[in-house]
Amino acid sequence: MAMILNKKLTSSNIPLHSYSGIAESADLVPYCEYPRSLAELRQLALTFDLDRYREENPDLPETEPYLEQLRSEIDSGFVPEMSRLRAGLVLMHHWYGQFVSLGAEEGKLIDEILDSLYRDVSGGSTRPVDGLGLHEPGIGYWPHGKGDTWHRRFVFEATRPVDRQDLFSRVAGQLLKDGLSGVLIRGLYLQPPGYGDDPDGPVGHIFTASGEQETTDERDRSGTEGTPESSIETMIREINSSGILGG
Repeated sequence: MAMILNKKLTSSNIPLHSYSGIAESADLVPYCEYPRSLAELRQLALTFDLDRYREENPDLPETEPYLEQLRSEIDSGFVPEMSRLRAGLVLMHHWYGQFVSLGAEEGKLIDEILDSLYRDVSGGSTRPVDGLGLHEPGIGYWPHGKGDTWHRRFVFEATRPVDRQDLFSRVAGQLLKDGLSGVLIRGLYLQPPGYGDDPDGPVGHIFTASGEQETTDERDRSGTEGTPESSIETMIREINSSGILGG
């Protein structure tokens, strides 16, 4: 990720989403349903050179006391200087698992940091918050049923935008048509997309399948050949070769 100096930072670099709202929504579902918004936040955070800032400020507190000080300053109405705000954002990125484990207080602090940064780079304008961002919920049945003896995750990497419902339908259709060797499928779930630090870069589409695996005796009686894993690998190759995921 290329570094951006404070003087080069512009309002176009500042995400316009409500991260307190995203944190609140994440309490209700297995995975955050606004992953692109988190990717935009990571992209901004990682443009700041924290190592250089530490060298220039050797007495910098550890992460928790630093964030507590930052929160206290903002709550009191004091506006920290830009480098201090950006350092706080990077520290939160590292401390809260690349922003995927944010609580309400963390989301509020992020919004306050972004509001202050936006005012600083826009000549005092208010950050125009546009909601939570692109909504990309999970699709299908979350596989947590009792009695399921088999669970597997598999990933498709897309280099261009993909219709997630179409991808889910293709995978589900392939499983219904060909099945998986030795497994009765009971659940299939497509997680919200897995973005990297660049929201416009390759995206991982992660599926979780679950079901009941045949016993050895059942496999012998049915004459099942191969393994569930080999069936999944075949399906992945076929969908990859269809071209829907990009080159």
